[in-house]
Amino acid sequence: MGSLQNKVGEDFIVRKKEEITPHLMRILANGVINETYRYGPIENIHAGSYLPDSSVPSRISPWAEQEVVTTTAQRLLPTVHALYRIITKKTGETLEEKIIPSGQRPVLGLCHNRI
Repeated sequence: MGSLQNKVGEDFIVRKKEEITPHLMRILANGVINETYRYGPIENIHAGSYLPDSSVPSRISPWAEQEVVTTTAQRLLPTVHALYRIITKKTGETLEEKIIPSGQRPVLGLCHNRI
């Protein structure tokens, strides 16, 4: 970790901490949406894989629409459930400490020394 901090510099760490800390929930929400919706069958639709043969390329078939909804729901439910359990668990950690993996906190300058 020390070598990475030396490579990126203290100013970078301070800037990243200032960027990330006030927006933890938004960053988390964006990550959840990306993993459950964006990186699913919707990408195939954008790429044209599910488009029906028609003169209106912006329309998707009912089957493709169902595939997007089903896949998103199947991914979203366990993700939200896991996050709820992590966030509401009584551990004595701050929300920041619960959300950001412990290995990343030193890199971002988010370590808290506990005595």
